[in-house]
Amino acid sequence: MTKILIIDDEIEMAQNCLRLLKPLGVETLTTTSAKQGLDLVRSEKPEVVLTDLMMPDLNGLQVLAAVKAWDAEIMVIMITGFGTVNSAVEAIKGGAYDFITKPFSGEQLRVTVERALSQRKLKEENTRLKRRLEALSFSEMVGQSSELLKTFELVKKVAPMDTNVLIVGESGTGKELIARSIHRHSRRSRQPFVPVDCAALSEELLESELFGHERGAFTGAAGTKAGLLEVADGGTLFLDEMGELSPKLQVKLLRVLQEKTFRHVGGTKQIEVDVRFVSATNRDLLEAIKDKTFREEIYYRLNGLTIALPPLRTRRGDIPLLAKHFLEQFNARNDQAIKLGREVLPLLEGYAWPGNVRELKNVIERAAILAEEGMIGCQDLPPEMLRDSRESLQEGQGFAWPNDGLVQGFSEAKEKWIAVFERRYLQELLQHHHWNISKAAAAAGINRKTIQRLLAKYRLDQE
Repeated sequence: MTKILIIDDEIEMAQNCLRLLKPLGVETLTTTSAKQGLDLVRSEKPEVVLTDLMMPDLNGLQVLAAVKAWDAEIMVIMITGFGTVNSAVEAIKGGAYDFITKPFSGEQLRVTVERALSQRKLKEENTRLKRRLEALSFSEMVGQSSELLKTFELVKKVAPMDTNVLIVGESGTGKELIARSIHRHSRRSRQPFVPVDCAALSEELLESELFGHERGAFTGAAGTKAGLLEVADGGTLFLDEMGELSPKLQVKLLRVLQEKTFRHVGGTKQIEVDVRFVSATNRDLLEAIKDKTFREEIYYRLNGLTIALPPLRTRRGDIPLLAKHFLEQFNARNDQAIKLGREVLPLLEGYAWPGNVRELKNVIERAAILAEEGMIGCQDLPPEMLRDSRESLQEGQGFAWPNDGLVQGFSEAKEKWIAVFERRYLQELLQHHHWNISKAAAAAGINRKTIQRLLAKYRLDQE
């Protein structure tokens, strides 16, 4: 919830400001001590500080300097008497948002504070937009959720280093896109990026692909073949689904990681390589280590830094962006102008997406092919999506779905599908933040009252 801190050594003035700001519906804190006010700035993190200019322990200019040093984004409004207007002007130069002169009306105070809050919100939106644009220019992945932006920041930090990276996440979350971003922004970017699917090949074939072979090493080896380790020399080798490596290949790869040398299958010559390893898996490798199916030594050598990709169901706010992105790609490839019906978005946002981003892309492309009159509707979505959404609708929400599975009125259907989305989103949001309503509200970009209203609407509680 928005917080405003009032610092004024005259208790009557502080209480008067508190009363005048009550109609704004914000949380207002007051103190008559400038030093205590600075402590509250650190502990409560208010969006706006309203401070008197003349106070006995610290003056308003000192308070302003301390607040800005702590958080430059806090909006400071100076309260000043008629004879100290020149000092207030100095405060503006020092970073204060505005000043008001005693005596002032309630309307004057409220308008000034509302403008400060609007300016703060505008700055925050600009900052988020800037971060999103930077993220989009850095990676091919689309999204603006806080989880994904944190991932992008981590990629930015590790890409210029030569550290081996392990990317973990469910299938379809975009692990290879992150691996390519790491390579593209590394000092090895002009050298090859070589992907290897460790789950798609047999042990013998994968060994030959990775290490190469000499003529006659096995049946069918008609000549010498360079391995992908040699192809990736100087660049990046991407081991996709590296948790599927056999024990034999784990041992051979461990030697490459330790010595930076290897031999062809059937060969005797030691070959030196300089390769950065970026690996990906959807397995829990620590459990695999406990089960003795994965070697601890190779895990720690490949895992210089872990990047965990969030599943799509935890960043539902990115679903509309991704859906429109994939539809634009489809339209560009096929010279089409298909649009996404508004009634489809609640269904997309309410679905669990077990196949993550890859599944969403397939659903959008399928729907675009089936769409009539250039518009994707609910009827163009896969049957399992409609079935899962119907089951969600019937889980204690007080709606009875007709036996034929259809709702006659568009407005009625839209209202019910929006309810599906709101209830499921609220449940997963609060579970993710351990039912801390303040944190959940901040992450979702809504206020506490909205969450409390929805909790009451759907009769939800932590149990």
